[in-house]
Amino acid sequence: MKKRRKTIIIILVCALAAAFIVSPPGAGLRVYAVMSAVSGAAQRESVAVQRGFEVKIPSGSGWAAKPWIFNADSLFERLTGETGARLSIIYNFGSFDFWRGCSRLFDESSPYYNSFYGAYLAQLPNGAVYGFTPEGEADAQAPAALARMDFFGLVLGDFGLEPDEQVFEYTLEDTQEKLDFAGFPDWTRLDAKLQVNGAAHEAKEWVQSYWQYGRPNYPVTGEFAPVEMYCTVIARYFEQWETTVFFYVMTPDEGVRDECVDTILARAQISQ
Repeated sequence: MKKRRKTIIIILVCALAAAFIVSPPGAGLRVYAVMSAVSGAAQRESVAVQRGFEVKIPSGSGWAAKPWIFNADSLFERLTGETGARLSIIYNFGSFDFWRGCSRLFDESSPYYNSFYGAYLAQLPNGAVYGFTPEGEADAQAPAALARMDFFGLVLGDFGLEPDEQVFEYTLEDTQEKLDFAGFPDWTRLDAKLQVNGAAHEAKEWVQSYWQYGRPNYPVTGEFAPVEMYCTVIARYFEQWETTVFFYVMTPDEGVRDECVDTILARAQISQ
């Protein structure tokens, strides 16, 4: 009798655990489990690891628990036309809504709607420099091209945004600020406003990106409607690693942008 009762208890516990995992409140746990494995494998093959350095970026209030990493070499090769070009993307996005089971990336009412921060690690073959002119000036078109590729090639396109519906326009501020950052001198800060499609949409079928953002579960006022965003990029080329590092934040809320730069990206570290 005791053995039967124990078996029943085990079955009930397993059933409850399974029900929780597939429920909206269990989405964050599912994402963390899947993305930990995927991101861990990507990190081992990343530009930083292959070149012998490390980039650490913390998380913060309002954002997901930790940044993840993805290697987008094939997309970067097509973007630059350079065989052997490499790009690693470190990224974080709006935190998960426990009851809705998805990221606030989809919540049009949230200051973290459509928001990302992290770093692009870009490397061209044969020691060529990406993102800076021969005179050492930052080329604003380079991080803009990465952001466009990222939004459409890796995020919104997977959600179902059609190519003929894509909107991407940016206006760069006049000044380029020089600063010390992440333990190194001679970084260049670029600020811009960006008009790009938003992530809000009705989920019609399961797509791969839902593994990391959850299945959208917020009211939608207009699928993929363009939104104005505030962007900051802080860039530097590292000759010793033949890699350009672009720290970035993109968000529709100017306060969130400034807070991210001042309290999250400001604590980023680069080390050997």
